[in-house]
Amino acid sequence: MQTMTSREFNQQSGKAKQAAQAAPVIITNRGKPEFVLMIYAEYLKLTGQAQETAKAV
Repeated sequence: MQTMTSREFNQQSGKAKQAAQAAPVIITNRGKPEFVLMIYAEYLKLTGQAQETAKAV
Protein backbone atom coordinates (compact mmCIF):
# COMPACT_ATOMS: atom_id res chain seq x y z
CA MET A 1 0.00 0.00 0.00
CA GLN A 2 1.23 3.47 -0.85
CA THR A 3 0.89 6.44 1.48
CA MET A 4 0.51 10.10 0.47
CA THR A 5 0.07 13.26 2.46
CA SER A 6 -3.02 15.40 1.90
CA ARG A 7 -0.81 18.00 0.24
CA GLU A 8 0.70 15.42 -2.14
CA PHE A 9 -2.77 14.15 -2.97
CA ASN A 10 -3.99 17.67 -3.77
CA GLN A 11 -0.99 18.31 -6.01
CA GLN A 12 -0.80 14.87 -7.64
CA SER A 13 -4.29 13.37 -7.72
CA GLY A 14 -3.55 11.67 -11.05
CA LYS A 15 -0.60 9.85 -9.53
CA ALA A 16 -2.81 8.78 -6.60
CA LYS A 17 -5.49 7.41 -8.94
CA GLN A 18 -2.89 5.51 -10.92
CA ALA A 19 -1.41 4.00 -7.74
CA ALA A 20 -4.91 3.04 -6.52
CA GLN A 21 -5.31 0.84 -9.60
CA ALA A 22 -2.75 -1.54 -8.04
CA ALA A 23 -3.51 -1.18 -4.32
CA PRO A 24 -5.35 1.15 -1.93
CA VAL A 25 -3.63 4.47 -1.23
CA ILE A 26 -3.62 5.82 2.32
CA ILE A 27 -3.93 9.61 2.53
CA THR A 28 -2.62 11.15 5.72
CA ASN A 29 -3.45 14.40 7.44
CA ARG A 30 -0.86 15.73 9.89
CA GLY A 31 0.90 12.38 9.85
CA LYS A 32 -2.15 10.26 10.67
CA PRO A 33 -4.09 8.05 8.23
CA GLU A 34 -7.39 9.75 7.36
CA PHE A 35 -8.61 8.50 3.97
CA VAL A 36 -8.22 5.50 1.68
CA LEU A 37 -8.40 5.79 -2.12
CA MET A 38 -9.31 2.52 -3.79
CA ILE A 39 -11.04 1.04 -6.81
CA TYR A 40 -14.83 1.18 -6.39
CA ALA A 41 -15.27 -2.52 -7.22
CA GLU A 42 -12.88 -3.40 -4.37
CA TYR A 43 -14.87 -1.17 -2.02
CA LEU A 44 -18.05 -3.01 -2.96
CA LYS A 45 -16.37 -6.34 -2.23
CA LEU A 46 -15.20 -5.14 1.19
CA THR A 47 -18.64 -3.89 2.15
CA GLY A 48 -20.49 -6.89 0.74
CA GLN A 49 -22.48 -4.66 -1.62
CA ALA A 50 -21.16 -6.29 -4.79
CA GLN A 51 -23.63 -9.16 -4.46
CA GLU A 52 -26.52 -6.81 -3.68
CA THR A 53 -25.71 -4.66 -6.73
CA ALA A 54 -25.61 -7.74 -8.97
CA LYS A 55 -29.00 -8.89 -7.64
CA ALA A 56 -30.55 -5.49 -8.36
CA VAL A 57 -29.55 -5.65 -12.03
